[in-house]
Amino acid sequence: MLTGQLANGGAIPVIKPFTHNPGHEAPPPEEEYRSDDCLWFFNAVPVYVAETGNLDFYRKVLPYADHGEATVFGHLRRALEFNLERTGRNGLPCGLSADWNDCIKLGYLGESVFVSFQVRYGLEVYAGIADKLGLPSEASWARAELEKLEVNIQKVCWDGEWFIWAIGQDGTVYGTKNFPEGQVYMNTQVWAVISGAATPTRPTGRCRR
Repeated sequence: MLTGQLANGGAIPVIKPFTHNPGHEAPPPEEEYRSDDCLWFFNAVPVYVAETGNLDFYRKVLPYADHGEATVFGHLRRALEFNLERTGRNGLPCGLSADWNDCIKLGYLGESVFVSFQVRYGLEVYAGIADKLGLPSEASWARAELEKLEVNIQKVCWDGEWFIWAIGQDGTVYGTKNFPEGQVYMNTQVWAVISGAATPTRPTGRCRR
């Protein structure tokens, strides 16, 4: 799956395993990138390394789908950069063509709080890996980016009792107490906890009747 990532950090929306040809795949049109595809690396790769005990896996060189190559660790950095380079007016990662929830069309430049939490989680995981590999500059980069993203998350995404789902390209806020329906989206509440964005002063999971 790492070889389904493109050199720009994004991922091929659909990988065909029987014909997949790393290093020679054509990238999708810009409007077809999905924001979450490359971010699941941060859930999968560290678990694989923990299970095998093979820390050197992060140093393994693998090709990108279209051209070039990088270590597994380098693939992880490009995944983060892909989303950090595509942010909206509030400094949150854009949802692009989809952010895993294909039912909500945010507009390409709409901002996804779910993906913001994924990036937050990825930055923290990346910093921890950098510490283990003895790469303090990489760890510092990730923590600095995390600090900037965290400011935007806490400023924009907290709705008083829970975290919103997303902000559409047209400015529509999804998952807000100001709407009569669709006030709470479970996915962002769960990922607020997974990512560490939920705090004692901003706990998540309470629902209004």
